[in-house]
Amino acid sequence: MPPSPPRPSARPAVLGAALALTLAAAPAAGAATTGDAGRAQETGRLLVTVRGKDGLSTKAVDGALRDVAAQAGTRAVETAPGAATATVAAGDAAARRRVTRELERDPRVVEVVPEHRATPRGVPNDTALHEQDPLAPPGVSKGWWALQMRLPQAWDLVSGRGAKVAVIDTGFDLSHPQLAGIVDSATVVATQGVPGTARTDEYGHGTHVASLACSAFDDAAGTVGAGGRCRLITIKSDLYDTSVAKAIAKATDLGADAIVMSFGVDGVAEAPRIIRDAIADAQERGVVLVAAAADSPTAEQGYPANVLQPAGTGRSRVKGLGLSVTAAAADGTRAAFAGQGSQISVAGYGTYANAGGPPGIVGAFPGNTAAFELSSGGSAPATRTTVGGDRRYAYEAGTSMATPMVAGVAALVRRANPDLDAARVARVIKESARRPGPGWNDQTGWGTVDGLEAVEDARRIDLRPPTARFSSRSGRVTTARVALRWTAKDPAPKPLIASGVDRVEVWRSVDGGRFRRVGAGARGRLTVSVPRGTVRFALRGVDEAGNRAKIPTRGTLTLRR
Repeated sequence: MPPSPPRPSARPAVLGAALALTLAAAPAAGAATTGDAGRAQETGRLLVTVRGKDGLSTKAVDGALRDVAAQAGTRAVETAPGAATATVAAGDAAARRRVTRELERDPRVVEVVPEHRATPRGVPNDTALHEQDPLAPPGVSKGWWALQMRLPQAWDLVSGRGAKVAVIDTGFDLSHPQLAGIVDSATVVATQGVPGTARTDEYGHGTHVASLACSAFDDAAGTVGAGGRCRLITIKSDLYDTSVAKAIAKATDLGADAIVMSFGVDGVAEAPRIIRDAIADAQERGVVLVAAAADSPTAEQGYPANVLQPAGTGRSRVKGLGLSVTAAAADGTRAAFAGQGSQISVAGYGTYANAGGPPGIVGAFPGNTAAFELSSGGSAPATRTTVGGDRRYAYEAGTSMATPMVAGVAALVRRANPDLDAARVARVIKESARRPGPGWNDQTGWGTVDGLEAVEDARRIDLRPPTARFSSRSGRVTTARVALRWTAKDPAPKPLIASGVDRVEVWRSVDGGRFRRVGAGARGRLTVSVPRGTVRFALRGVDEAGNRAKIPTRGTLTLRR
């Protein structure tokens, strides 16, 4: 039976009002704004603080603020009753300077400063994050999903640099400016032949999917991928079972941190052994596998999704070989077209709303005419749009879009804590997801993936034991008891957070015999007995997370008595 083509990635928008997200509202007239990272954004208003006295009534403070504003020829636009500060509208830059001088002459005024608006830390300048989506409510950017997943805050902690995300799909336009400079490896793995080359996309699906995992980052253009500064491994496939198995193995050999599989064989409950073995081997070798759930509200997701999260295991934090991803709308509810049930691990965003709004997620799209934009049955899976005036973008909706978002977060988690194996990464993503209630549910699994929470949780998992070193040197002693001294630390490269040293165990070997524990100390010193002969002491650190170092063969202290 031939495999299904990539699951349709465009669905008509159906269901209620979605959550509107705003990155930065339009500034007031005359506001000094900038897209440069690290520069403050002024709103065009002033914050005026008046001098208060003990016992000053709420009415008196409120009146003083309004009076000061009136004398300056402006008005207090926001004044909380009893507050000592008002927000004052003051016109353009010249008017603000004039008003500031007037206000500073008033003895009741303590301070006059420009009002600023903060932006989330680490927000790159990619156009989609800042450009209004014309089909969405005011204040909603074309990259709303990245803001809602709190990815800018996650990128502030771990940029994704060094991470590799493999995407197995039917083609990629690697001339696209969002992909051209970030492809680590591009290859074709096929058993029945595929059109074009490793750098062409005849369908339009793979280019879109890849850009949601990794895109040119902070380049003042285009879109962003969930993995920040990650790089892509693109594998063009005809999606036959043997081709998919070979592609998984190829991605693993190329060092992928995560593999995106936004395709599936619908209606088949059990995958062939060649697929199961390839997935098991990749997971064992540390790759986080992420597959799209069905693009229909069914409990059977087909493979490879049901291999990653078999039936009945979705509610488990630890069972499965990866993550099966359904699609959510911006309000966190399951998209009406998406899979549900016990094979669902988590959700990513696959559409803006279940009724109205943009017809999908904005991602990169081939420059050539692609099959996904051609009408079939009255609608096309992809709808072209522009980003910064460039037409090489499109809306597509589906679990195919949600999947690379989750894979990108998995790559960030791997960068945040390289000590985590694939199973632990999947568990972190499940436990940190946002959900309407406690535990797992059959609509969005463990919930919609939260990039910041996943990274924060990962960096607090301490799997590295502390180190300890003797302060004294080897030598000869004449007394039966000596005081040993040492220093200990619990190192953690950024962004990891160490749990801290709990104690240091002291182990002793006499005349080449086995090491045996003789005590422990938390303050860097311990008095121990020294039998006659050659005595070796070793230190074993234990941290607050319970990590215990091995008894070292080097760095021991040898005393002879």
